[in-house]
Amino acid sequence: MKSFFMRCKGSILAALALCFIVLVYGPLELYFTNRSDFWFAPKVILPDVAALFLLALIACLVLLALADRFSKRLYALLTGCFVWGTLVCYIHSNFLSSWLPNMNGKEVDWSAYPQQRAASIAVCAAAAVLVAVLMRKNWLQKAALWGSSLLTMVLAVTLVVLGIGSSSSSAGQMYYSSAEGLQEYSTDKNFIVFVVDMVDGGTFESVVSESEEYQNALRDFTYYDNTQAAYPYTYYAVPQLLSGAWYEGGEVYDTFRSRCLRESPLFERLDSEGWRMGMYLDELIFDQNAEPERFYNLRWQASEIESHPAFWRVILRMSCVKNAPFDLKYLGYCLPEKLNGLKYGNLYSTDTWFVYHNSDFLDSCYQADSAKNGGNADLCQEKMFKYIHVEGAHYPFQYGPHMENIEGTDQASYENNVAGTVYMLGQYLDMLRHNGTYDNTAIVIMSDHGWSFDENHREVNAHSIFLAKGFGESHSYAVNEAPLSYDDLQTAFGRLLDGAQGDAVSDWKAGDHRERRFMSYTHQYSESEGKTVQTHEIDEDGFIEMIQTGFAGDYSTLKPSGVVYTLPKTVWN
Repeated sequence: MKSFFMRCKGSILAALALCFIVLVYGPLELYFTNRSDFWFAPKVILPDVAALFLLALIACLVLLALADRFSKRLYALLTGCFVWGTLVCYIHSNFLSSWLPNMNGKEVDWSAYPQQRAASIAVCAAAAVLVAVLMRKNWLQKAALWGSSLLTMVLAVTLVVLGIGSSSSSAGQMYYSSAEGLQEYSTDKNFIVFVVDMVDGGTFESVVSESEEYQNALRDFTYYDNTQAAYPYTYYAVPQLLSGAWYEGGEVYDTFRSRCLRESPLFERLDSEGWRMGMYLDELIFDQNAEPERFYNLRWQASEIESHPAFWRVILRMSCVKNAPFDLKYLGYCLPEKLNGLKYGNLYSTDTWFVYHNSDFLDSCYQADSAKNGGNADLCQEKMFKYIHVEGAHYPFQYGPHMENIEGTDQASYENNVAGTVYMLGQYLDMLRHNGTYDNTAIVIMSDHGWSFDENHREVNAHSIFLAKGFGESHSYAVNEAPLSYDDLQTAFGRLLDGAQGDAVSDWKAGDHRERRFMSYTHQYSESEGKTVQTHEIDEDGFIEMIQTGFAGDYSTLKPSGVVYTLPKTVWN
């Protein structure tokens, strides 16, 4: 055995380098640099990464030992494959990954990246030629010995530095939303802020105005059809709508976000008045500096997963994102879906993750509806506040007008996704009615941003939705044309808590002229064979302050103010 390790040390180190870059460096580098996008703690991923690495290394050593004993040609070929794989992964990860598209749930059109595919093929071919030359010159063992040793040490040091930096940042101290108390409501008072992601005001108005069913589902609500969002994407929008504070760059965003949540006027009032508060969202926005202890359902990062074999497959997919050649990168782009499938527990378990998909939330409504399950409603006597943030109309477009799954059919569209979202809202409101907690509940239904485009077909997303119903309010579905801004949200929340009806949450009236702020930012774009392709990085211009002087959905009156704020780059929005 000793003679094998001495004789084959170059090949062994090549195998070690390949296993390390694929099964350790690849997944952990992605994890450490995007900690806030992963719901599990380091103690979950590190043992599985180590186990997978050791198993793969042992398998490689067994193959090398057999080849060394029975076929020198196979032995040389294995060594060459290990060196080739290490080179290909290293070059792709460090030099060919800056173009990667957003991993936001939207299907990636890989055919839009022909230049990147050509570069990937060229790297694979060049690495194969280099290995062939080394084999022909009998330099392969020496190159494998020194090259693999140096590369592994460099990557290991890099990983340690990233891990230390990650663990010392606030992103490493995140809390997640459990499903505890999701459909529990008070017999005293309830206040609900219900956010449906990416629902555009124009599309919503079109869908609801043409359907008596949807108007009836939203009876008692006042819809403000001229509502201006604050930011075009969820990442920066949520802290603003919960606090009223605008992020303008400058300070570290995590610090700003924690302060916003800690000092939110809404949360401070609810806390001082003794409301029991719950936060139900998929995003990890609460760290230890945001006073997560105020919310009964927030938990420290999850320490369990549903299946270790399934997690190993996820680890391989994590490695594919940067390491893999172009034609294999798609394997890493279903990570959000696969990661959600690993969340441990049952729907009403105290420590189960809240799942933000419309279909899951709809199922929870059916299970909690006393008229459907024949049981008793889940009630308490304490006043309850809930912030509920669900998938809404976000990609992929998969829901029909009654929440049927139509993904992949010719019926799949944004409009049908919006319609399905309205149907889900109606079922939720019916559940509250059947359980006897509707009339004592004030409700805001809103989106974090819209989904619409300017004349250049670029996303603007400035026209959002806002609906309000006060305690005991009763009337047919109503539309209010007052110009609303997300600067008005804290006032609107406060008035509803004071007992105002849905049409009295703002002093602005229909026809009033008003200037409203919108912080636009775009992702970087590159040109590829005449196509405009979105990359993962935020445009270097940063936040562009826009002023809307007209209707929220009229982008011809949404103009730059001339003020630009520098913002840090982010990978996943």
